[in-house]
Amino acid sequence: MLPEHTLASTSLGGQVLGSGRVKADISLEEEADLFEIVVTAENGTKRTYKILLERDEAALPPSESECSKPSAFTDIAGHWGETSIIKASCRGIVQGYSDSSFGPDRRVSRAEFTVMLAGLFQWEGAETALLFGDMAGKNHWAKQAIAQAAAFGIVSGYPDGNFRPEATITRAEMAVMIAKALKLPTDTDLPTAFADHADISAWARGAVASIHQLGIIIGRSDNRFVPGGAATRAEAAVMLLRIAEIKKK
Repeated sequence: MLPEHTLASTSLGGQVLGSGRVKADISLEEEADLFEIVVTAENGTKRTYKILLERDEAALPPSESECSKPSAFTDIAGHWGETSIIKASCRGIVQGYSDSSFGPDRRVSRAEFTVMLAGLFQWEGAETALLFGDMAGKNHWAKQAIAQAAAFGIVSGYPDGNFRPEATITRAEMAVMIAKALKLPTDTDLPTAFADHADISAWARGAVASIHQLGIIIGRSDNRFVPGGAATRAEAAVMLLRIAEIKKK
């Protein structure tokens, strides 16, 4: 606190704030801002103090640290997943299309969900050449994310050796990818607690049980998992945000 001398003054960024006790509201325009405070004593002596203020994202409430700007997507206003889509977009987990739409009710393709996972987990290195028959030698837009996911053992192709990037991802496939990315148990003997447990393929049951226990994925009507069903882009955004919260802990 500065001494209370009536002839003393203080200025911030060249703007005189007044004398005596000084209070000012400061807005951070960037991630870090350097401020100069000049204190002029009664005898005219000046001293300059430099203060570096940095924004601590972790200390801010989620609504401020994740995103406080209006959505740039043109088709999510009023949608049940609007808030989650905005948060996921601000975190770099999901992206929209070139026409500024998000397509919240569109089905998620295998390539799209792989890219979403890559945006969440920020994979680095471990990239390998794509050996999938339908992607080898092609410059697919999701090539890097798919290559990294394959190198980490998170995705695999079909028995015919293809990846089918544009095919709609099933809820069972999504569950397995999530479980592998989080290094969760995928033992086939884990109970899933879903009414349609018998419809879940053995290769997916452990993964479904693991992510269900964490609340990442929930059932649909009548407590059914619907393993062969598709997920929408809005549903995927919600699930990925749940994963992000788990990763924080």
